[in-house]
Amino acid sequence: MRRRLSPRALTTTSRNRSTADVSRPGSNGSTGARAGHRKGRSVRILIVEDDPLNVELFEAALETEHEIVIERDGVSGEARALSEKFDLVLLDVQLPKRGGIEVCGNLRAAGVRIPIVALSASVLPEEVARTTEAGFDVFWSKPISPPDLRAAVKSINHPPARRD
Repeated sequence: MRRRLSPRALTTTSRNRSTADVSRPGSNGSTGARAGHRKGRSVRILIVEDDPLNVELFEAALETEHEIVIERDGVSGEARALSEKFDLVLLDVQLPKRGGIEVCGNLRAAGVRIPIVALSASVLPEEVARTTEAGFDVFWSKPISPPDLRAAVKSINHPPARRD
C-alpha cells in the first residue's frame, strides 16, 4: 500500500534540507503522466528517480502545477525522453540499469536540447564536474525541500520542448 504524504508533512520533514547551485543556465515500475491543475502554461516534466520517497516528494511538490511523468530506471527514462516531448528532465545520477551520466550523454548525442537537471546526494566537486561534462544543465543536491524544488523548477528559463 502506498502512503501519500501531505504537503504539511513534506514541509515539516524537509525544513532544514539544502539545495545546490541552480544558477548555471542552460524497473520498470514507471507511472504514466500525472496532469496537475493548470495555472497558465503547465510544464511537462520527466522525473527519472528510483527512490520511492523521492518520487513521492517530487510528485507532491510539483503535480498540482505541472504534468509529471515518472520513470524508475535509466533505460526506461532514456526511452521515454527520446519518444515523448518534455519541457524539463529531472534525472537522478545513480539509477538502476543505466546511470544518469550515461543517460544524459545519450540524450544529448540524440539531439535532445531541453534542460536536464542532475539530482544527486553526492556533492563532491568531481561528481558535479562529471554531470557538467555529460551535458546536464543544472546540478541539484538531494534532498531538496518542496518549496525549494518548486522555486528551482520555476527559475529554469526553458523554451517549449523540442528536439533538433
